[in-house]
Amino acid sequence: MAETQQDVATRAAAAVRRLGDALAGHVAPDELLARAIALAEELAAAVEAAPQRDKRAEMASRGRMGEYLRTGTWPPPVPDGAVIEFDRGSFVGGELNPFTMGATFWRQAEEAHCRVVVGAAYEGPPERVHGGAVAALVDETMGSLLSVLGKVAFTGRLDVRYLEAAPLGVELRFRSWLVGRVGRRLNIACEGSADGVVFTRAEAVFVEQDPARLAAM
Repeated sequence: MAETQQDVATRAAAAVRRLGDALAGHVAPDELLARAIALAEELAAAVEAAPQRDKRAEMASRGRMGEYLRTGTWPPPVPDGAVIEFDRGSFVGGELNPFTMGATFWRQAEEAHCRVVVGAAYEGPPERVHGGAVAALVDETMGSLLSVLGKVAFTGRLDVRYLEAAPLGVELRFRSWLVGRVGRRLNIACEGSADGVVFTRAEAVFVEQDPARLAAM
């Protein structure tokens, strides 16, 4: 089967991500860096001359938003075990973003789960993931729970506690679940672990929205 434009864009983003992690994690010789600069600047100029991406139009044509605009009804919760596509342009798990951390999400029972191996581009302390990257992973895992709940909501408050430093270059797991709700306020919890050791716990309030508001953004 022939590759689609999205397939090629995904592979291009993955290649740039690999280069970024390599530059962040290795000490390349000057001559190799000079080649990288020349090639990157040439390719960047060519890509910048192409049509600009329209994220709003992409959201309207596919996924849960696309289904809402076609039917007038927000889609039901994704089935147990299903992959959750949160945002293809996200720097956390978006396959079209060359700076993505490469996270993947899925439903497991009444929870949203995440798996990711964070590379050198997001290193904070030596061999540890930057705390801001951990917070972003927490927020996106919580956001993915909305597909389990069949709701539309935005983050209103996020409280992240760092119990240990998250290790770089190994598989990290996150899971989020609904604690309860009061009116439009969804109280959500999340934890992240590596090899069974919990390194972060978080609580958040997400505020449920009318899907029409998201569609109008």
